Amino acid sequence: MTGEGVVEGAAREGADDALACVLRVLRGAGQELDPQQVLDVLWLAGRLEPGPELPLARRLAVRQAESPPDRDEAVVCRPAADGASDASGPPTEPVGSAAEADRPDLDAPELFAAAPPASARAQPPPPRFLPAGHRSDDRSVLPLRVPEFKGLADELALGRALRPLKQKRPSRWRRQLDEAATAAMLAETGLPDVVTRPARERWLDLVLVVDDGLSMLLWHRLAGDLRTMMQRLGAFRSVRFLGLDTRASNPPVLTGRPFDPVSGRMPATVVTDPSGQTLIMVVSDGMGAAWRQGSAHDVLQGWAQAGPVALVHALPPHLWEGSGIQAERWQATTHRPGGAGTAWEITDSVLPTGLADFSGVPVPVLEPSPAAARDWARLLTSPGTTVELPLLARPSLEAAVGPPGAAGEVQSFRDAATPGAYRLAAHLAAVSPVSVPVMRLVRSAVPWRAGTGDLAEVFLGGLLRQVEAPVPGPLPAQHRIFDFDEDVRGALLDTVPRAELLRTSRDIGRSLERLAGRSPDFPAWLAHPGGTERLPAAFRSFTVVEQRLLARFGVTLPRRAEGSVGLAEEPVPEPPEPGGWDRLLDSDPERLGPYRLLGRRAGRRTVVYLGRDAHGGNAAVRVARPDLPAGTAQLLATEAEALRRLNGRYAPALLATGLDDRPAWIAVQLVTSGTDQARAPLLRDLLQEVPPGRQSALDILGSLTLGWQLADALGLCHLHGLVPSRLTADRVLVTGRSVSLAGLSDCAVDGEYAGGGPVPTQAGSVRELGELLRLISTKRTPVLHSSQGMQLWQGDSWQPLRDQVVHCLDTDPARRPSAGETAGVLARYVSMVSQRVPDPYGPATDTESPPDTPRRPLVEPGQPDLRPGGRALGLSAVRRRGRHRLLVERTSRPLAYSRRITLIGAERSCGRSTTTHALGTVIATVRGRPVLALDGAPDVGQVYSRLTGRNRATVRSLTTLPLNTPYERVRSFTTPLPSGLEVLAHSAFETGAGPAYPDEYRRVLEITDPHYPVVLTDWASPRLGAPARTVLDTTDRLVICCTTDTGSLTAARETLDAVENLGYPALSGDAVVVATRLSGTGAVGASEAQVRKQFPDAGGPVLVPFDPHLSGAGVVEVRRMRSRTVVAFLELAARVVDAE
Repeated sequence: MTGEGVVEGAAREGADDALACVLRVLRGAGQELDPQQVLDVLWLAGRLEPGPELPLARRLAVRQAESPPDRDEAVVCRPAADGASDASGPPTEPVGSAAEADRPDLDAPELFAAAPPASARAQPPPPRFLPAGHRSDDRSVLPLRVPEFKGLADELALGRALRPLKQKRPSRWRRQLDEAATAAMLAETGLPDVVTRPARERWLDLVLVVDDGLSMLLWHRLAGDLRTMMQRLGAFRSVRFLGLDTRASNPPVLTGRPFDPVSGRMPATVVTDPSGQTLIMVVSDGMGAAWRQGSAHDVLQGWAQAGPVALVHALPPHLWEGSGIQAERWQATTHRPGGAGTAWEITDSVLPTGLADFSGVPVPVLEPSPAAARDWARLLTSPGTTVELPLLARPSLEAAVGPPGAAGEVQSFRDAATPGAYRLAAHLAAVSPVSVPVMRLVRSAVPWRAGTGDLAEVFLGGLLRQVEAPVPGPLPAQHRIFDFDEDVRGALLDTVPRAELLRTSRDIGRSLERLAGRSPDFPAWLAHPGGTERLPAAFRSFTVVEQRLLARFGVTLPRRAEGSVGLAEEPVPEPPEPGGWDRLLDSDPERLGPYRLLGRRAGRRTVVYLGRDAHGGNAAVRVARPDLPAGTAQLLATEAEALRRLNGRYAPALLATGLDDRPAWIAVQLVTSGTDQARAPLLRDLLQEVPPGRQSALDILGSLTLGWQLADALGLCHLHGLVPSRLTADRVLVTGRSVSLAGLSDCAVDGEYAGGGPVPTQAGSVRELGELLRLISTKRTPVLHSSQGMQLWQGDSWQPLRDQVVHCLDTDPARRPSAGETAGVLARYVSMVSQRVPDPYGPATDTESPPDTPRRPLVEPGQPDLRPGGRALGLSAVRRRGRHRLLVERTSRPLAYSRRITLIGAERSCGRSTTTHALGTVIATVRGRPVLALDGAPDVGQVYSRLTGRNRATVRSLTTLPLNTPYERVRSFTTPLPSGLEVLAHSAFETGAGPAYPDEYRRVLEITDPHYPVVLTDWASPRLGAPARTVLDTTDRLVICCTTDTGSLTAARETLDAVENLGYPALSGDAVVVATRLSGTGAVGASEAQVRKQFPDAGGPVLVPFDPHLSGAGVVEVRRMRSRTVVAFLELAARVVDAE
């Protein structure tokens, strides 16, 4: 009997253990079954034939094949061995007590749900432990657990507020005996018949969905307490507990258990109940990417169409604005108990319907407080009731984007956090590394009343980073270890009195010593010579913080003898990946558009991936950080537009965009330092690297070239309506021969600015340019913000450049010069120092020319015509009839658009600038309208050579005007002549321009087109290279100037061939050759017949006879020109104006 009883009892215990194992497996799969459902599962399992073809067997086979050998035993359910709970034996890992059996099991070996297999992502190596018997610097420690605090502040009052949910309704499926009706039936009919009625049952099922992101570790106790309270409330038929993965910006998915990486994943629609009898309650802090991008809102919208949904916000209300869950207060009216949210009648509390329509998600956002729960429960259970509730608002994609803040930057955290949170951060830094329960312990030990909101600000403020745990094997999710960087820790410890930090750390240490071995809630490692565990030398124990603080405060500790227990050094960080790219995270996508992602770099507001397309080309693929508000995606659209306008000049080329994808992305060219393909350094870092024996990081020529590129880059931005929000040394990349602007996602485009604060202005960016110029020209620059100025540019000859920089820093924005003017001054000094003309296109780039914009039509002049053509100013030749009168009519024909004429000299001293002045004077005289003559070559100009007094404004100065500038304002920049010709020339010292000059030239033409019927471009450079393409692209008719000398005629033919070789055969074929006699003797040069024979095409050449007036200096006047000369220029004018 006794033996049988023992055997029977052992068998019963084994069966109980097997049943418990089965229930744990089902619970891990997200199936919370009631007793009836458990019996059904066991009945079905007993009637299925075992075999490898069953779904569960196949699933276990796949999982065992993927599991490492040392973890095979982790999936085997077995009863605990005798004596396993003996307190005398040290536990191998922290485990909970039996009292935790009814608490929600949120402990999981991994932090995130649904992590991919280990082969898909490279994981950091586990801590290294030496074998037994090996003598090392490991220290003896004692593991202990300390109690956590309640997650719900007033659980009893909250339960009372939810009592209206305890309703019952007739069941649709279950029926029960109606005793009264059965007795009445028997009495009336005498027949023993049974009468049944629908059984009464709880009216709703509950699905509690917990967001299991990293930030939710702070609220795991809140979720557990909420689940326990809902189960004990007795208001629901069943309570299911699921996780919600919101880390990616894609629609979130459900998991069988929160924080369990091996739990099954399922679509969000599996909890949708078409009958409307399932209440879905979501617990989240809104920090996941799905909340910020709006995909989680779409899921809740779908749930709200089927039944009631509520969202419990874990953060305090004053922090809601910084999360992805934001709410607006609306009045909601329900028409039936437990109705779907989309069936509610939602109105504004003040404005009538039509003026204020609800566009959010009909899901109430509740704080875990009795007042909020009471209002929601009353609305849900009382038809016809109107309650004002905060309803979920969709993220705004047009909201202003705040300034970037560096992760781990103490000043940025201090500016955003409350004083209590900043003070709490210092106390956490004093005892770090810490886990979430330790953080709560520190919060309770500080000498003021710190709230949960203060701890949330620290945890979510970007100061903490996750580090490896000091013990082997996986830890529960809430026991992950976090730490501060050393520079952050040092800055925080300096902000709080030392005595306060020491007192708090001492109180924490005493509490842990009292609770060692007696508390069940979280593990810590207390340094103790008689400890039962070994702590690796690379990790710190928790309660020796006082010694570290004393060392921080300058207290010298005696050196311990070899082999004694002491503090270990900090772990050496892992070296970065080759090329400066970090490894991809589990939450990173594998592909974006056509690019396969290989590495990542986390920025302040964006994440940059190293992408490779199908052809092997690399690109930098940029996306908005998923943990930031959805409006941050505006930065990508802004950057794409800025890069499109810059077209690869002083910025990476835009390769592809996916702004409508989720997540939105752009692909740009990788920015490297030159031929070595290394990452381009920041200007800040370059200036800090002062070579030995020198007083500055740059020499004179280097500082001038760098300054010229910076000014030209800013001028190019201004030309295209771009104003960077900041132009500082940490936003400029040095790329070999040039610079590349960073941070273009945060710039104003055509006056529209997506960021917060005032809109950046051109004058403000010019001041920042002046600061950079002063910085790069300063000797001995240990600090980037030094007030010393321009020692590299000392001396009398440098005074104009120094004055230009001082003008950039003028306190009056109106007196600051343009960036283009500053670039011109710097280009002149580059030429002086290097004895060469700067390359007008800067670095060699393979970029396409910007597309031509539609021409603007001519407008009527703002002044009356004061120069009637042919009747004034000595134009005697036009008084004749016949051919000369026909030339006048052709020259004065109406034009819808401005005619752009370019004059190129075949050689030096061929009379090109004189031809420009004479032609412009004749056209202006005949048409009675002003004609503009301007310099076209970027490196030299000679149009000013015949002016006795000139306007100080240059071609570049005109680019500062808007496109719709009236004629009077444009005329103030030119030098007007009595004939009606207006001259816009380079300065006398113009020596070069950068990549911005093509855009500057096009900008000038766009501004002047409506006001001048003819624009003459004088190309003074002897070279026809890449810079000439910009002028030739915008030319309607080409004029080649030469003399009647045989060599000059040959040079003219070669110039025509060069124009054709550049890709302009039409301009070359229709060009007009102007041959000028520079001497009064007929024996000099070729005859008229010889000239015409050499250029028979395009109507033949135009021969200009010798004219003493033109051979001299001064302004060209028609009345002083000979008649034959006037006729020659009149013919030239007719041919270039009336080209059809």
